[in-house]
Order: sequence, then C-alpha cells, then structure tokens
Amino acid sequence: VPGTNFLDARGFAEARYEGGSERVNVMARLYYDASRYEGTYAAELLPDNGVRYEREFGGADWFGLEAKGRFALFAHNQLSVGLEGQGQLVAQRARNVSSAEKRQRFLLSAYLLDEWRVTSWFTLTAGLRIDKYFDLSALPVTPRLGLVFRPYRGGLLKVVGGQAFRAPNTYELYFSDGLASFRPPGLLSPETITTFELEHTHDITEELRLTVGGYFNMIDRLVELARDEERLPQCGVPVGSEQCFYFRNSANRIFAVGAETALRWQPGRFTLVEFSYAYVQLRGSDDISRMTPSHVFAARALVPLLMSACS
Repeated sequence: VPGTNFLDARGFAEARYEGGSERVNVMARLYYDASRYEGTYAAELLPDNGVRYEREFGGADWFGLEAKGRFALFAHNQLSVGLEGQGQLVAQRARNVSSAEKRQRFLLSAYLLDEWRVTSWFTLTAGLRIDKYFDLSALPVTPRLGLVFRPYRGGLLKVVGGQAFRAPNTYELYFSDGLASFRPPGLLSPETITTFELEHTHDITEELRLTVGGYFNMIDRLVELARDEERLPQCGVPVGSEQCFYFRNSANRIFAVGAETALRWQPGRFTLVEFSYAYVQLRGSDDISRMTPSHVFAARALVPLLMSACS
C-alpha cells in the first residue's frame, strides 16, 4: 500500500588526542552518536477507500568520554589503564501510543590490560574490565588471558580464554506498545559468554598465510523473545484478548563448538585476497540452532585503485 515507509538515520562525531613518550603514552577521546528511526504503516483500509496510517518513532543520543594511559613498566612490558563514562538518552513511541517514552542510562567502565613479552617466543597478555550500569543491579567483571607462542619461524600459536557480556538495552527492558502485543519484562540480567580459543597461524611463504583455529563457548542468560502462557491474557486489541510477548533471560546454558580456517594471500601492503570457512554447532536451544547456519564460507579482496594516494 503506498505510504508505508521507513527512515533510518545515523550520525557520529569524535574528538581524539594522543601523545606522550616511549615510556608513557596517553589517549583521550570525546564522542557523540545519534540514531533516529521513523516508520509509517498503512494500518487499515477505510470504507471510503482511504487509508488510516500509524506512525512509530525511536531515537537515541549516546555521548561519552574515554581516557587511557599506556605505561612501560619494565623492558618488554606494557600496561594499559583506561576509564570511560557514557550517557544514553533514548526515546521511543509505538504505533498506537500517543506520547514518546523517554529513558536515560549512565555507565562507568574501568579496565586494565598488561602485555608482557617474556621471551622471544612467548608473550603473555592479561586483562580485567569492570562495568557499572546504574539502571542495573549487576556489576559485570570480565577477565581475559592470552598466551602467544612462536614455536618456529613463521608459526604463531595463540591460546585465549576470557569472558564478555552484553547488557540488555532499553528496548528490551522497557518497550511496550500499550499492551497491544508487548509488555515490559521487568528485571533482566546481562548476557554473558565464556570463551576458550586455540588458533595457529603458519606462513607458507612471505605472501601466503594459513590460519586454523577452534573455539568453545558457554552462553548464559541469553535475552530471548518469549510469549506469555498466563491463564488470563494481558495484551491484544481489546486488551485481554491475546497473550503478551516479552523479553526474558534464557534459563538454559547454550554451548557453541566451532572451527575456522582461512587462507590469506597478501602480495603487497594494500593488496590481499582471503578465503575462509567456519563451522559451528550449538547445543542448548533448538530455536537458536535452527536459525544459526552451521557452515559459513566467505571471500574478500582488497585492491588499491590509486597507489599514489595510499603511499
């Protein structure tokens, strides 16, 4: 039906400073991100052959300041210390709701990362990050440990273990369309993933590189879309005629086991061709397994058009 359309817009700006010496390096950046969405829907054909339209809106402004210092504690060791503060202003209006719902979110993050080249063939990296979302009770602490070996010239072996998290966004936490189909979920916890990776890179020639790797992931409290099974429905038009959709944390732990391989040819600094293949198996959620491809092939090429502009 003519008149149905969607508009997505995105803009960002960043100011960055870097400076220092061989032993101490500092970086600071001030940033701003903006996103806007507006949708117009042809909702109903009227008796006079006219059309009734419904509109919805979503917008967000993110702003923040990050400062990081990098220090040479002793020979072949680098310690990075960082602190970041961020604010989020979000507004959204569903189709059948007259006014926009506005939310604010603020968070603080601090992190440490130490890189130590113990010997010419062994490098150790260890990191820790803490994030505080002031609208969530959880305090995610995410560690990381990496071991890098050079067993022979042209070979590189990496062993990595760590955790990461994703906080539920304001849409998942608070969105409601006036109980036409959605209801707010209440309290949600951050998603977490624990990862173990093993990767080996072998330089066949100076231009040709082969990489193979495998990983094992454990995903907890995944945010998923669900439908109520209440005796008395709470949503619908009129209200109470249908069960509500809502977001919840999955009670199941999801396991992912995968392997990857890539062949990369780079005959010049700005020219490369790469082919890769990945295989993954998921356990713990039949719905997610059905939506996730087990085999992924990819190919990419990078060729400079103006060498003089690249040099």
